[in-house]
Amino acid sequence: MKQKTDYEGYDTLLQLSDWRFSAAALGLLEYLNFSVGKYEKLDYKILSDMKESDGLPKEAIRGLDGILYHSSDITEERYLDFAEYWFRSEMTHCKIMDILDGDSLSDDDIKKVNDMVKSKKVLQNLLGKVKFNGENSEEYIGIIQKNRYHIIKEIYRYSPMMYRGFNNTNLLLTQENPHCRLQGYNVDEGRKSKYVGYAFDKDTFVGNDCIEFDFIPFAFSNTREGYFINNNFDLNTLKQTNHKFMQEINGTEEKNSRTKLYLALKNSADYIRYDVEIIIKPRDDEQYQTLFVRADRLKALQELQSDNLKFNYKITDDYYFNLENEVYNRCLNNELLDSCIEFMLKLGTENTEQGKTARIQNAKIIDINEKWKGELRMSDNEKLNIKSARATGYSVSEWFMDNDGENKLKSYKQKLISSIVAHDYDRMNEILLNLSSYTGKELTFAYQLFENPENNIGLAYAFANALTPDVKNFNKKENE
Repeated sequence: MKQKTDYEGYDTLLQLSDWRFSAAALGLLEYLNFSVGKYEKLDYKILSDMKESDGLPKEAIRGLDGILYHSSDITEERYLDFAEYWFRSEMTHCKIMDILDGDSLSDDDIKKVNDMVKSKKVLQNLLGKVKFNGENSEEYIGIIQKNRYHIIKEIYRYSPMMYRGFNNTNLLLTQENPHCRLQGYNVDEGRKSKYVGYAFDKDTFVGNDCIEFDFIPFAFSNTREGYFINNNFDLNTLKQTNHKFMQEINGTEEKNSRTKLYLALKNSADYIRYDVEIIIKPRDDEQYQTLFVRADRLKALQELQSDNLKFNYKITDDYYFNLENEVYNRCLNNELLDSCIEFMLKLGTENTEQGKTARIQNAKIIDINEKWKGELRMSDNEKLNIKSARATGYSVSEWFMDNDGENKLKSYKQKLISSIVAHDYDRMNEILLNLSSYTGKELTFAYQLFENPENNIGLAYAFANALTPDVKNFNKKENE
């Protein structure tokens, strides 16, 4: 919450009342501490650092940290310089200047400059009429320097990795608006304003907006999906947690943003030990998303530290099944892995390298799934039964291969998996009985399936996944 105040010379108070103000406060704090080149750190005071004898501003909400600062310190020039500094890797004109400042220019450098000019409309308007040829560097440098703030503002405003990814581009650096400037919170005045109020009365609508929301982009991770950890117990914790989290994000070589998030959470045991709210902003989506992570689920995720669950399967040109992300997502949302296991069982019927990998990875997530179930009900005996079902599957596979029954094995496996995926437990039990009769092997694990197939379906998963013609190599790879 933002309030005007008159306390020790400060005229503005920003407190961590909800995630928007928490993110704005974190971004504002970075701005106030900005001390590069001609800029020095600005004067401010963190509310929680005050002693009891100092009292509190009468406008302050007790129990909430905040920042006391001078509103006049928020200027367009400093803001744009800060934006250029913070997002320098996204600033096209900075990349051009780095090339032009070099001692010698190659043909590749000349091509890069011309391509970068074409990539931004503001640069096209300023530089597009004069093609760069390697001899006119000074002319290019002069134009960029003369129009530097205009260039920064336009690139920052319209880039989805910067301002446009978070806020309405028309409201950059405006003081206050009837509706919030954040995407998903903003209202189209010309088309929707009469529908936002109570009983279709627009005068009853109460908006919440302030210029400090322009600092929100600096609080999120600079990834395709932006992440902000809203653990606003106090401002120092908020800052430290997000800095450590961003270091984890930037330290991973993963390209998938959601995988980056999960891996960072897996490595967060040193600084996140409690329930926490994570705000997610996909750059190509107008809506902010919220992921609430409970401490017990975070601990379960951290226990997956040593498991290599990398497996991708193309479903359509636009969608891939990412096993690692599926497992981590279900872990955080306290969901079991049954649907993943059943999907992997179907993939495991393919006689390809990907099918073999699917069977090996599926064995891992079957064990993980049973462990998660075990937190609710599974006893040590049930754990042994999973191993027994898997071992029986290997034994049955070996019997078929020793008796030239590879095709028969594949047929039984296909029928068994089809009944499991369809949740046709009567058919599943019938196939198990036929399989036992055909091979002469007792499937001792199946008695629990006959009694209660839904509660013990993990036994069927483990057995069906272990049915494979490549049983010797599969067993060896799984153990490895």
